[in-house]
Amino acid sequence: MRSFQLRKPIEIIDRTLTVDPGWHTGWAYWEEPDWAYWQESDNLLEVSRKWLQKYGVLNIKKVKHGPMSRFNYMWVRFESLLKMNPQRVYIEGTAIWGNSLKSMTAAKRGDIMTLSYLIGGYMHACTIKSIDCIIISANDWKGQSTDEVIARKCDDLFQIGLDQCTQHTLDAIGIGMSGFGLLERKQVYTRGKR
Repeated sequence: MRSFQLRKPIEIIDRTLTVDPGWHTGWAYWEEPDWAYWQESDNLLEVSRKWLQKYGVLNIKKVKHGPMSRFNYMWVRFESLLKMNPQRVYIEGTAIWGNSLKSMTAAKRGDIMTLSYLIGGYMHACTIKSIDCIIISANDWKGQSTDEVIARKCDDLFQIGLDQCTQHTLDAIGIGMSGFGLLERKQVYTRGKR
């Protein structure tokens, strides 16, 4: 049985799935290109472009019933992603940012708990398939980079923008970019922990 871990730094290996969870879960699938390609290029940017194979979003739009129906629907959709046979899955974990009104509001409404429950289902699906599942914090992969910075990097590096996918998908791609060292991460500090 595989274990769950919090690991830094992110290491993209052959057949890695990166996930930004939510009711509109974004995902990106990374697969090692042919060996011959490695002999042709040492350029990290070119190599990372060849690794990104597929990306998308799992939407909840079709389910209008209670919360358990929504969870079950999303878990089944996530299990369909595991048919790509990833060796490792990185899932962004939850956190409450004390200096963020958006984060505090989400915590008050119970959205953080809902998201944690959804992630637990994703982790369970990975366990059943014996896939390494690693929870990472947003701080570990993007530091203080904003959504706009991630979107601009995805557009610059992969020609993928918000006109083609959701912010959740761009964040899933961003997790992979971080694993290749293509994002500058500046540590986010909270008061009293410098």
